[in-house]
Amino acid sequence: MEPDQIGLFLSRTTPRALVAAFTVMGLLFLGTGFLTRAYNRQKQERAERQYQAGEQAAAAGRYQDAIQLYTAALALKRDDERYLQALALVLVKAGRTEEAETYLRQLLRADPANGVANLMLARIYAGRGNMELAVQYYQRAIYGLWPENPLERRIETRFELIHLYEEKGELRAMEAELLRLLEEIPDDPKLKKRIGWLFLAAESYANAGKVFAEVTRSDPRDAEAFRGLGDAEFAMEHYFSARTAYARASALNPKDTRSRAQYALATEVIRLNPMLRGLGSYTRLRRSQILVERARKALDYCLPEDLETLPAQVREMLDKADRLISGKVRQRRTAEAVEENIALAEALERYRVLNCPSPAAPDRALTLVLRQLAS
Repeated sequence: MEPDQIGLFLSRTTPRALVAAFTVMGLLFLGTGFLTRAYNRQKQERAERQYQAGEQAAAAGRYQDAIQLYTAALALKRDDERYLQALALVLVKAGRTEEAETYLRQLLRADPANGVANLMLARIYAGRGNMELAVQYYQRAIYGLWPENPLERRIETRFELIHLYEEKGELRAMEAELLRLLEEIPDDPKLKKRIGWLFLAAESYANAGKVFAEVTRSDPRDAEAFRGLGDAEFAMEHYFSARTAYARASALNPKDTRSRAQYALATEVIRLNPMLRGLGSYTRLRRSQILVERARKALDYCLPEDLETLPAQVREMLDKADRLISGKVRQRRTAEAVEENIALAEALERYRVLNCPSPAAPDRALTLVLRQLAS
């Protein structure tokens, strides 16, 4: 209808008719709005029911059912990030990582700091062996945004990265992440002990010792911390300190048979070492002779019955050890004699390591003393 026609129509229409017409139009508008809102509300309710059913299916391990339910929820409400994230997570659990990656990238386009999405991508790339991208997304997840328990989630994500480095044998990277983590955690003995054990796994023994020692100072009755401290000191060849820590650990926890065994081993290493300070000349000589005896005995299981089949140099070494052990060689209490015996024990042990299979019951104390003397 043209404007002049509308004007003509209005001029010929009574006020009462106009009111009626506008009333009908208003009611139609209100009715349409009400129906639209009702439809949208029902649609959202259906989407939420599908989502909740998907949550139950995922919790029960029925991942394929969960995928279908989350997909249905998304079809009803495409802009809901909860649905999108839930679908991506269950796709990862179902092993459909390529599909999951598509949804995760969609989440990150909307929110690059999404901690969950970054973590899931990190796991996907770790599973594919792409360490560079895995580490990149782990770091984004660590410093990303988490809707619930952000500190706890960041700590656990860093632990996950640390375990990945451990799995790949990247011990220095593992140590660096542990040092960062140590600065971030609250004053929690359980977390500190967890970090201490991981420092040991990373062969960062000094840092492990510091962490466990700090826990023992806070709680002098923490048996686990004393055992960890013992392991750190033992690895650094601090056998007196290790023995003290193991003694405390086993006293606090009588069921800790390992600490008792390590205490006994540390004691044996101390008693075998001929180069400890404060020993008299006779004790030094006798201990060096015992090293030769034990190194020679450690070879028995792998020598042939006919020693003449061995190279001349090896036969000479064995004969020298046998003569010393039998008492046919009288040694003076000199530093030279002690050093000669240590060198002979080291040569016997070196031959065993290079030429013999691993023994069923190795002489660990002998190995540890000779390693300490060589360092």
